[in-house]
Amino acid sequence: MSIKGTHHERPQQPPQTELDKNVIRAQVILGCPSTGCEGVGICRVIGAKQPINIKCPVVIAFISTTEQGKIRFSFLKTSMAPRYLRKHFRWLLFQVGEVHPLSRSITRRLQMPANYSIDPGIYPVWETPEFMVVDY
Repeated sequence: MSIKGTHHERPQQPPQTELDKNVIRAQVILGCPSTGCEGVGICRVIGAKQPINIKCPVVIAFISTTEQGKIRFSFLKTSMAPRYLRKHFRWLLFQVGEVHPLSRSITRRLQMPANYSIDPGIYPVWETPEFMVVDY
């Protein structure tokens, strides 16, 4: 797999939070869907207020769009255990092993194409004091 984008494309503005009306606060289940959320990547993205009772790693992310038309996930570092931070964001790279189509409710709210998906690949991560930021 090749690295998508480069470290030179790191965003200059800080990650947005739910205070911005164009940002979605969500729960992201990390892992690979075909292996029952084992491995790396994004298994599922669900609403922040939906109750979850699963053993898979779940982290809070703020989802927004970039000026370049990409989707941005700002993963809240305090919402994940250190072992998941190491497993999924080691070397400031985030790997997605399978296509992850975004739900229509997310694409509609962010005014993205209805069929927008996150493609398999290795994506650079931008670390801030609060977030691990990935643009897809």
